[in-house]
Amino acid sequence: MILCVRNKTYLCRVAVSSVAFILPFITYFVSYAPPALADFEAANWSRYRHVIPIPNVSGQAGLALESEILEKCRPDYADLTLVRNDKVITPFTLYFGDYMEPEPFPVQILRTVNTSDNGTEIWVDKGGKLLTTGLALKIDGAEFTRRVELKGSDNNRDFYVLRMDGLIIKQTAPLPIQALDIRHVANNFQYLYIHIPADGGPPLNVSSVLCYPPFDDSPALQTQEMKTLEKRRDGNSGASVIIADFGEKRLPVRRIQLMCREGNFVKRVLIWGSQFSLAGEWQLLHENVAFHRQREDAFKEGLSFNFKPWIGRYIKIELRDGTKAPVLPDRVKAQGAGPTLVFDYHPNSEYRLYYGSLHVSPAAASALPTATNPRLSQLMMFNLSDELKPPAPKIAAPKTEPAPSLGPGVQVGKILGVVMLLFGLLLLFSIMLKARSLRKDRHKTEYTVHGR
Repeated sequence: MILCVRNKTYLCRVAVSSVAFILPFITYFVSYAPPALADFEAANWSRYRHVIPIPNVSGQAGLALESEILEKCRPDYADLTLVRNDKVITPFTLYFGDYMEPEPFPVQILRTVNTSDNGTEIWVDKGGKLLTTGLALKIDGAEFTRRVELKGSDNNRDFYVLRMDGLIIKQTAPLPIQALDIRHVANNFQYLYIHIPADGGPPLNVSSVLCYPPFDDSPALQTQEMKTLEKRRDGNSGASVIIADFGEKRLPVRRIQLMCREGNFVKRVLIWGSQFSLAGEWQLLHENVAFHRQREDAFKEGLSFNFKPWIGRYIKIELRDGTKAPVLPDRVKAQGAGPTLVFDYHPNSEYRLYYGSLHVSPAAASALPTATNPRLSQLMMFNLSDELKPPAPKIAAPKTEPAPSLGPGVQVGKILGVVMLLFGLLLLFSIMLKARSLRKDRHKTEYTVHGR
């Protein structure tokens, strides 16, 4: 009897354990559904452009974003979304270049000599064969305008001419000018020789010399087409004005360069911008001093101005104050560069750039300015099509929705759940049969014992 009770207890434990083991699997398979994939909803964006493909290429690519795109984006550009083959959201990085020349670095002055004619001679050691494109002088003292001659050497004995027509200026009236830099052809001479003739003045006290490292912004900066709308000068006030239109297809303007055939002059320059209309509000973009100075065969000019990128369409340039006669530039050159969108281009793919939405792009987390230059000159630069608008979403008439059909993954899960359930029932049934058989054996044993 003790054996029979133990068998019965064991079978009950097996039954309970089987149910506890099978039940989680049944629950999982019955409730299983495959993970949902986020779909790109083009209707949430108001505008897009095709990336015009280049056949048989792949790798890191770039898109120069025009002002027409930027003025319709969110201020933080978080709505920019790049989509591949209509469904795959592609990560990208925005590069905001400052396009400003790096600061010059100090070099060692080996010797300074004041010549008998009140000129100044300086020998400089750059500390190695470093590539440089110019130098800047720090000079104490009163106002002056002096010519500068510059030579370079590898051994501090044999010198080669780098420039003979340089000019440095320091003045306070009629407008302040401090132009103490000399540009020269790129070279890696270790030693420099600087000669500043007296030109009728006293020797100069040069306290330090700095050299400019090479800098090339030409791969990103592009000359912008512009239509001159107004160009006039006022002989009474000595002022002149130029108003120009960059048109609809344009890059954010970062640099204005004036070309003048006038003689020596110095003028205050004010650069204004208007977003959409000539009658709109004009915003001051930059204020500086424009000048051109020539002495014999040496010359110096400050006619190139960098400022914060301007995405507006219209620009106005004023030249006033300073020398009396009005100065009207013969030509104005504008250069622009917008943010560059950098991404990995896959061949045989179609890309679209969406923008103009209150929604934040899923790729916005990667759309941050990079700390280093991605070498724009080595990128494959792609062009964008004209602006297009996504089709409006179709609004269906209200109707009774049929029961949603089950996906393949859900159907397989349901079938496996039923199979597991049947298997569990079969196992329970076999345990019950085994228990019944044991009970019969027990009754037979008891009958035999009592019969004795």
